[in-house]
Amino acid sequence: MKSVSVTCSFLFCWLVLSLVALAQPAEWVPTPTNAAGTMLATVTVGGEAAGAGDWVAAFDEDGTCAGAVEVVINDGASYISLPIYGDDATTPDEDEGMGSGEAFTLQLWRSATGEILFHPDPEEPAALGGWSATNGAPMPGYDDPYAVYDFAYDGPVLSLGCPPAELCPDGSVYNLTASPDNGGWEGPGVFAGFAGYLFDPALAGYGTHTLTYTTADGLTGSCSVTVTETLTPPSTCHLDGARAPIPLGSMASAHRRAAPGPVMVCSIRRPVRSLTPAS
Repeated sequence: MKSVSVTCSFLFCWLVLSLVALAQPAEWVPTPTNAAGTMLATVTVGGEAAGAGDWVAAFDEDGTCAGAVEVVINDGASYISLPIYGDDATTPDEDEGMGSGEAFTLQLWRSATGEILFHPDPEEPAALGGWSATNGAPMPGYDDPYAVYDFAYDGPVLSLGCPPAELCPDGSVYNLTASPDNGGWEGPGVFAGFAGYLFDPALAGYGTHTLTYTTADGLTGSCSVTVTETLTPPSTCHLDGARAPIPLGSMASAHRRAAPGPVMVCSIRRPVRSLTPAS
């Protein structure tokens, strides 16, 4: 009887610690219920072990997170012991998790990049049947910790929020964004601000400039920005009321003066470009 009490206390503490540790992604927070079954498995990403800090979550057919757990790395392999919760019969208007006969899908969150992957791939996520409430014990059919569940991965996709391809040197400063957001920008006119990296065309000067972004993992992408006095379609950057192009120094100072005065007129577009690393 004492050993049963110790075992129950251990399971309770393990569940509490798991929920406390759950931090990312924020929406991967299951609602614990009295109905639960555990899935034991080995998880891989593109045939390789998952990374430290990665998470795996189970979702019911309505997209409700029914369970989430951090991957455990041991001897070069990555394992999960994933409690998957069922619906609470006392709250019929709420969907806490799995229902009888319902299938679930698996997703993996990569802590290094923030990417979410699907088993076995995003085009056709596998609907896994056989969930059962086992009081938290391993479920039949999901009780082999060496059964491999792979998540397809073709490499990271780098998305850049670039400035417009052509800009007037009017002193406007543009936010530079990227996903994954764990890297840094560099190039003419680029500087780090309080809320991230910025591009100042007046600081860069006339000409075509390459702005390069590099992630923490070494993946790179770039934007090409031309600072010019004539935009495409043709539109000369000028001060209100002036028809002749204004030298760079005059435009910047006119735009930034505090007292009322002429301001720059030019139209801009902000495209977002996606790049994939060359294979």
